[in-house]
Amino acid sequence: LKLRVSDSSAHLTPLFNTIEGVKLLPGLVTLRASTHTPMRGRLGATSQFRRRPGMTPNAVESFSLWLMPHDGAPEHPYNERLQREINAQANRIAGAPSFAPHVTLLGGIEGTEDDVLERADRLGAQLKPYVIKFDKVKAGTSFFQCVFIKCQETPAVMQAAQEARSSYGKDPDEVYMPHLSLLYADITQEQREAVAQEAQARIFPGLLDSIFLQKGDPGVGTGFLVDSMSLWRTPTEDKSLKNWELVATIPLTG
Repeated sequence: LKLRVSDSSAHLTPLFNTIEGVKLLPGLVTLRASTHTPMRGRLGATSQFRRRPGMTPNAVESFSLWLMPHDGAPEHPYNERLQREINAQANRIAGAPSFAPHVTLLGGIEGTEDDVLERADRLGAQLKPYVIKFDKVKAGTSFFQCVFIKCQETPAVMQAAQEARSSYGKDPDEVYMPHLSLLYADITQEQREAVAQEAQARIFPGLLDSIFLQKGDPGVGTGFLVDSMSLWRTPTEDKSLKNWELVATIPLTG
């Protein structure tokens, strides 16, 4: 579902304002579909849309497709717990930004908003809902893969990534490592490893399992059900993430 925002009728509420102690991500809003007419696509319960003032649909920009537990709903137990972890890490390290919990399905998408949305809508119609399962916390070697929860490379996860690459004309043999980032930062490898070990001890084993068993989706285990994907505007040169914005949420209906 993709909706255009009407300034006169949009019902806007902060996306993360219900989580105590969690930083708000500036500019994110929830747009309720019941107050708007869809531009095109399939009608769902909720769609999220944002266009930066002054931008036009014909401008070539950078986008990413994210997989977010329950569309980023703050009441989801993983979102609340993981958002707190991400915020805590960002507060510890100078220059580290906060961001919403997500697993990137496809990054580095270059194109106009309209074209990228059209392709995302078609991809959503192809993909069936599937499950992402967490593995363990690891340290990476780049700013955007500093410390993260590695996810299991199941057939469903890898197939979805392959279909996403095909939808946007990407190299079909491009390496895909499913992960949920906990920290974006330029720090030493020794510091990365120390942060990863601390995070592993803090959130694994048991904590996410216990949260899941209390409130999660039956049968998924330590992970979450993917039944939608979120399109984000993600200019990679902006390490502050101040210009990163949610564009739309597309259901998986394949």
